[in-house]
Amino acid sequence: MNSLKSDITFKSRCPEIRLGQQVCRTVNNVFPHYSLSKFNPMIEKHLTKVKSPQKVLWKVIEFNNERPGKPENYYNNESYIGDLFSFIDKFHCFNCQESAILSLLILKLNGIKNAYNAFIRNGLADSNHAVCIFNRDGSELVPCVKGGKETFKIENNKTIIVDPWTGICDFANNAFNEYHGFWNEHLKPEKKDEPVATGIYNFDRIQNIDFSEAFLESVRKNYPNLVIKNISQKKG
Repeated sequence: MNSLKSDITFKSRCPEIRLGQQVCRTVNNVFPHYSLSKFNPMIEKHLTKVKSPQKVLWKVIEFNNERPGKPENYYNNESYIGDLFSFIDKFHCFNCQESAILSLLILKLNGIKNAYNAFIRNGLADSNHAVCIFNRDGSELVPCVKGGKETFKIENNKTIIVDPWTGICDFANNAFNEYHGFWNEHLKPEKKDEPVATGIYNFDRIQNIDFSEAFLESVRKNYPNLVIKNISQKKG
């Protein structure tokens, strides 16, 4: 119900990827939900408590747009997390953006300080997709210019993408290869004249979201099932 790939494995030799896989499993197990962008036909048939699934999707959009500062800045308000938990508990629904925020929160709860939220864009396609990323060695992402635009340096075999929404968790260079089928199936341009996906991925924007240690400790206390044991990360 919660992800495109139901066979997330834990066989990676890289402990940081195993951690990311555990984060994916935690997001989907602790917060069981529908993702209306992927499962409209199934929801139409089975979600009898909601007359129109599209209304629930719009509730997700309205919920985010009502945050202070609108979408670009609402993350900075720690009260958003409490509101998000309540929203999920009530509607059991969220999409990739909320999934990415939950991933970032869980990583930071467990001591991974260099986690970011990012939006992947496929070439010139209008659609984008939210994920969580971090460097396995503990280093911060480095700003750079690519194609005349400011972005961040994504390093092969160092930068890891954590994406519970699709079930993809791997080094960025490997993860981009896995996104081809997903993009064609779920983020197709709706109109023929829209820019199309090229298979060349870049990050639309990357956001570092900070939470106070007092806030993180309160979440650990109230949601102990978000704490993952035996976590280690290399230091840069």
